[in-house]
Amino acid sequence: MDGPEILIPLVAIVGFFCTVIFVVFIYFSSRHKERMALLEYGKDVNVFEKRPNRLRLLKQGIVAVMVGAGLLMGNVMTAFGADDEIVYLGMPLLMGGVGLIGFYLFLPRNSHDDVV
Repeated sequence: MDGPEILIPLVAIVGFFCTVIFVVFIYFSSRHKERMALLEYGKDVNVFEKRPNRLRLLKQGIVAVMVGAGLLMGNVMTAFGADDEIVYLGMPLLMGGVGLIGFYLFLPRNSHDDVV
C-alpha cells in the first residue's frame, strides 16, 4: 500500500476511537450536569443509584429453564421424526415465550412496573 490507500485504515481507526471518546465524554458530562441541577434544586441524588432487583433474576432464570426445556423437547421431537431445523429453532423460542408469560402471571399485580 502506497500513497492514499494507507490513509483509509488510519482514518477508520482514528475515527472509531475519537467517536468512542466523544460518546463517553458526552455521557459523563450530561450525567454531571443532571446531578448538579438536582443538587441546585435541593433534590436527592440517590435517584441514580441502582437497587438490586431480585425479580429480574427470577425472570431470567425462568426463561433460561424454559429455553432448556424447549431444547429438550426439540430433541425428543427429533427422535420421533420431526424436522431438525424447525424444531431446534421453534421450541426454545416457544418455551421462552411461555416462560415470560408464566412469569408475568406469577407476579403480584402491584409489582409489574418494577421489573426490567
